[in-house]
Amino acid sequence: MKKPYLNTVYTHLILRRDYEPVNVVGESSDQDFLMVQKYRNEAIFLVQLIDGDQVAPASIQSKLKQDYDFLLANDAKQVLHMIEVLIFNETPSREMVTAIEAGLAGQNIARRYLSCFTVNMSEQMVMRQSRSSIDTDGLEQFLKTRFHEVDPTLDVLPDIGSLLAKRKQEYTIALKVHKPTLTYALVGINIAVWVFIFAYANLFHYDFNYVNLIFGAKVNKLIAAGEYWRLVTPIFLHAGPFPYILPMHLMVNCYSLFILGNIVERIFGHVKYALIYFIAGIFGNIASFIFIPQSGVGASGAIFGLFGALIYYGVEQPKIFKKYFGSGVVSTIVLNIALTLLIPGIDYTAHLGGLAGGFLTAYAVKVNDETEKSRERWVRLGLVILIGVVAFYYGLTQMPKLS
Repeated sequence: MKKPYLNTVYTHLILRRDYEPVNVVGESSDQDFLMVQKYRNEAIFLVQLIDGDQVAPASIQSKLKQDYDFLLANDAKQVLHMIEVLIFNETPSREMVTAIEAGLAGQNIARRYLSCFTVNMSEQMVMRQSRSSIDTDGLEQFLKTRFHEVDPTLDVLPDIGSLLAKRKQEYTIALKVHKPTLTYALVGINIAVWVFIFAYANLFHYDFNYVNLIFGAKVNKLIAAGEYWRLVTPIFLHAGPFPYILPMHLMVNCYSLFILGNIVERIFGHVKYALIYFIAGIFGNIASFIFIPQSGVGASGAIFGLFGALIYYGVEQPKIFKKYFGSGVVSTIVLNIALTLLIPGIDYTAHLGGLAGGFLTAYAVKVNDETEKSRERWVRLGLVILIGVVAFYYGLTQMPKLS
């Protein structure tokens, strides 16, 4: 199993850990030295996999001495980690261990590090022979995990070109649409509705927020009385304005919608995006209906639903999410939730309800479902809608009876 293990480690470093092959090895090659490299946080990691049973102890010692010469010959503009992995069928001989120790007995070099691991296949053990560098890119745990993921069919190394093509495909975002027309339309509708409310309020000398109540703000008693459409219309209404002050509520939401919508609509496509946006907005208004007695307006619940959809995308496509979004999206979501909870006057229930609604709807429609039966998608979507209906019914039972 040594050869399949070595080839599994090599392929997984390329496919799962973003390493690049240094030496191009064809399918028919039987080389005992395989090298990969990666740039991470302005540091270079060079990892070489060696079949230790095919190399004499003197050659290993010489190889490690050459590594030191290589490190000395390079300047210190970038941190360089060189890691040798020696793979043995059995416990390496004392002569081999002595040769490794002698080869690693070089001087310390600033910003240049040489580490060595030995892998014992019979006992499934990984031993670190040098501690000149604390950072080995998590390679020790990675090597241990591969014992349980060895592909026994990998007696020969796969074609490197096909490996790189597979990795490129796995890290490529499959865009369903290239122009987020629905996002542009929603931004335009929000602005148009705000302008209409503003003009109506000035024409008939009404307070702006009172006109919002007329045209569909979330008002709990009216919703309980049967005006269920008020769970939808607040998505297009925004609070304000104060005299001579820019409509900040509208501007912030339109900007957020433009940024997030551009991403989510391209990934999910027009129809799924529409379902995510509107169901999330309704979930947000249902949550507000249950917990907040005051009236409310705004697209924030629907916009938080787009965050929820991106979180689900990370569940379905973790590699792509980590590469293109990762901690940036997560930290933005955490920051927005924190601000929602800390700033007085913000309807945090609508935001959190929208976040949950967007995640659940994205789960129901999924990103890639070409091989899935449409009935299964409809069943999941039906369950999401049922959750919303049950939550809304719960809210109705908590409302005091209308006089």
